[in-house]
Amino acid sequence: MRQILLIGAALLLISGCGLKEKLESKPQEPAIDSQTDVVQDNSLTSLDWAGTYKGILPCADCEGIETVITIKEEMTYIIKTKYLGKDDVVYEQKGDFLWNEEGNTIILNEKNRTPRQYLVGENYLLQLDLKGNKITGELADKYFLHKEGK
Repeated sequence: MRQILLIGAALLLISGCGLKEKLESKPQEPAIDSQTDVVQDNSLTSLDWAGTYKGILPCADCEGIETVITIKEEMTYIIKTKYLGKDDVVYEQKGDFLWNEEGNTIILNEKNRTPRQYLVGENYLLQLDLKGNKITGELADKYFLHKEGK
């Protein structure tokens, strides 16, 4: 019985030394919390979003709204609109904009009106409805503005 105890103690000592050598020879890497250390890809962080976007948006009482939006990296915009078939007046508005929490939509900071929102995609802006949802229906594909020079 005494021999079994001595053999067991010897095995424990040998295995403990082997484990100690393994721990000492391999440096410990710090644990990384993937939830907080990784930035999620989104339009704000992954796309070359600054630039000028053009298109003709649907209009209830005209042929269309010729729209040109320039968004700049310093978070400002210029929007020019012309109501086709009405007159030749070009309306221009300047201001700043915000990104939504998800980093995929810009919200124009407009005085005296509900802010317009645009989903930012690869070389396009998609105008959203007043609640920030994609517009559906027959005219859904008419709400795109395409980036100039792309």
